Amino acid sequence: MDKKLRKKWILVAVLLMTGCSGIIEPIEIGVETSPCKILMAYQQSQFKNTIARNVEEAFANQNCYIRVINLKSLANYEMTNFQAVVVINQYKAFSINRHVKKFLEGMDEIQKQKIILLITAGSPSKISNPAGVDTISSASSQENTLELSDTIIQKVNDLIKTKDLL
Repeated sequence: MDKKLRKKWILVAVLLMTGCSGIIEPIEIGVETSPCKILMAYQQSQFKNTIARNVEEAFANQNCYIRVINLKSLANYEMTNFQAVVVINQYKAFSINRHVKKFLEGMDEIQKQKIILLITAGSPSKISNPAGVDTISSASSQENTLELSDTIIQKVNDLIKTKDLL
């Protein structure tokens, strides 16, 4: 294979690998001094983006501070700074994302009560839910986004109301 063709194939492979990773840029919504603070972590896809936007809109209207990050950054955030942590994760190869797994392993039972974990999979019934974490399992279907968003919003509202207990 000549050098030009090889370079093109390498470029295509790199673009495919980085395009599939779904990396999101961190954003902040609201004022950090707000009494209501939510951390949301996920990797980009149309399905996850829709749910994230719905959750963001619901709590931006409630005067909440929302920090949106990529799953890879989860370990960099202190749980005590947030009343709720929403993690949207894809189930691959019979496991949750390694960054999510590592993040959860470092949690005690009280910290796990702040986490709402949405795990998506082609066959949600085969998902093994992490112990002690409020987990929602679903297929990644655009038809489910409103219902799943509403469920997450309700669970976050419940955590915000009980923030003094955590």
